[in-house]
Parts: sequence; structure tokens; C-alpha cells
Amino acid sequence: MEILGEVAKGHSNKGIARTLSISINTVETHVSRIIRKLQVDNRTQAAIVLREGMPLPEPSGRRRDGGGAAFGSGGVRRPRSPLDGF
Repeated sequence: MEILGEVAKGHSNKGIARTLSISINTVETHVSRIIRKLQVDNRTQAAIVLREGMPLPEPSGRRRDGGGAAFGSGGVRRPRSPLDGF
């Protein structure tokens, strides 16, 4: 989340590495994983997901909501956030 927040601020990988006192390779790895996990094409789209909570397609073959009955009365479920799992 910290790296995604820096990406959303428009910081470069080099700038993020300096700010967080980590290597640029570590930043690049995390940014790549964030992009893949959010199912977006680039860091700009990842920043939009963080800023606006853009809905994302559900990964095929796997349900994030547990696939079972909803908790509580009335069958109301908590809306899924694109950032669930971070």
C-alpha cells in the first residue's frame, strides 16, 4: 500500500526507492506485482484504482468473497474493494 500510495502521488521508481530507503529493484518488483494483482495495464491505472476505487473484473475460477452465504441478516455483503488482499 505504501508503494502504491507513492505511485499515486506520481513518484518515479527511483524517487520511491529513495523515499522508502529501499532498492530500485525492490520498488520495480512491488510495482509489477501491484499491477498484476490489480489486473491493470500500467502504474497510472493502478493509481486510479487507489484514488477512485475503480471496480475490477473478478478473476476467473476463484471467488474472493468466500463463495458462501453472506454474513448477517438480510444477505447483505460488504462491497468488494479492488484493494482487498493488500
